[in-house]
Amino acid sequence: MNSKKNLSILLVATSVMACQQTEPEPMEGSVDIRLNASNVRYALYTESAYLAGSVLPLYEGEIKNTASGPQQITFSDLNHGNYIFQYCGANCINRTVQVTGGKTREYRF
Repeated sequence: MNSKKNLSILLVATSVMACQQTEPEPMEGSVDIRLNASNVRYALYTESAYLAGSVLPLYEGEIKNTASGPQQITFSDLNHGNYIFQYCGANCINRTVQVTGGKTREYRF
């Protein structure tokens, strides 16, 4: 009889734990880039699009001449994964940045 009671308690506890809902992990994240450069154009591409030869960036912009130190560029609500951050002055430089869901990753170039 005692084993039936223990089995009933175990079944009730298992059922309660199975019914608990957990929040899904966020899929979007942000990238915060501190760029120590001036008079450059920049662009952000998905890694897969860049490697496939796509010329359409997700974002692009320009940093003018500034003497106030590194400039901050933030890209928000990006799907998790790898991206190519490209900045061009006299030459173009590509950097891989990674987005983690629910977090802001920081990079300094």
